[in-house]
Amino acid sequence: MGISKRLPRSNDGPATPWLTRWSSLVALISGAAMLGLAWGQHRARTLHPHYLPVIVLLTAMAGGGAVALASGCWRIARGPSRRSALGWTILALIPMAFWGYVGVHAFVCWRDFFVPNDIPMNLAKVLGAALMRLEASIECPNRLETERVVMFYKQLDEPRRDVEAMERHLARLEAMIGGRLRGRVFWVRGRLPVLRLGRLSVHGIALGSDRSPEDWEDEGSLDRHELAHAALDQFRTPGSDPPYVLHEGWAKSQSGPSAAALADEALEFVGRASTLRLRDLFSPSWYYRDQGPVYPIGGALVDFIIRKYGIGKFLRFYNECGPESADAVCRQIFGKDIDGLEAEFWDDARRRIAI
Repeated sequence: MGISKRLPRSNDGPATPWLTRWSSLVALISGAAMLGLAWGQHRARTLHPHYLPVIVLLTAMAGGGAVALASGCWRIARGPSRRSALGWTILALIPMAFWGYVGVHAFVCWRDFFVPNDIPMNLAKVLGAALMRLEASIECPNRLETERVVMFYKQLDEPRRDVEAMERHLARLEAMIGGRLRGRVFWVRGRLPVLRLGRLSVHGIALGSDRSPEDWEDEGSLDRHELAHAALDQFRTPGSDPPYVLHEGWAKSQSGPSAAALADEALEFVGRASTLRLRDLFSPSWYYRDQGPVYPIGGALVDFIIRKYGIGKFLRFYNECGPESADAVCRQIFGKDIDGLEAEFWDDARRRIAI
């Protein structure tokens, strides 16, 4: 009796879904590489991270994931090796799901004016800064550079005057802080329409105004505000986690108003919110909140701390605070708790407006 050997059908593929496997590996490796890159740049506080590595890794991850999904679905539907194809397809979707979660988390937090110091938000800040740099290089093709500033702009009435004004501003902040900037600030004039971002400073990139003011001495508070953020961020210590009342308060205090004007605005605000206490702004519910009282009260508070105790103690308070340790840090630095600091602060504010 003859033995016949069954030949494989022509539409049967190899036992292992090689296309799904290799495209899944591309997606996994590129997604992991992007995680390592973003986390490393966050820890190193990299200034204006370059967009090219991000674009390459994002493209590889998305392309690998798309090919794995298409080939995996085909193999799951047609066979053979359905189980293996399903496993590799799921693996390919993991990095895209992770980075999708990072993006959604950052979007929801940003929409709610809440900027937590957590891993997804910190990763989103790095990737966002890289994409901001990419869009700025496209939307604002003109550049002017000074010792401390690189200004990106499309069209301005007085670009040279503008950049020289912010060069002086950063030089003044350097002298006040008592150190040198690690690198130049990238100052982008105007909003970024694709990312829909403006009035923002992150990783050494500051998004400011889109026009040349008539007089930088009386105008330009937005640009001074955002560049003040970019300057102080270069003096943050590793692992620092400042509250937004100090973070935004610093930028507000350096945006142009006098001590009396800052005090008057803070007193007016607290008069409308009489139950609000300074301790509340250092509590977990307000610690990462980027809205409302952190601007008027924070501006006057930071101005008071610098005048009363000096820039060194302000920097310590800024860098050593935590959502659970603010009161203890306040005692160590100022010799009083937050309630004692508040009483001193409001007394000073009232004297300021009486002068």
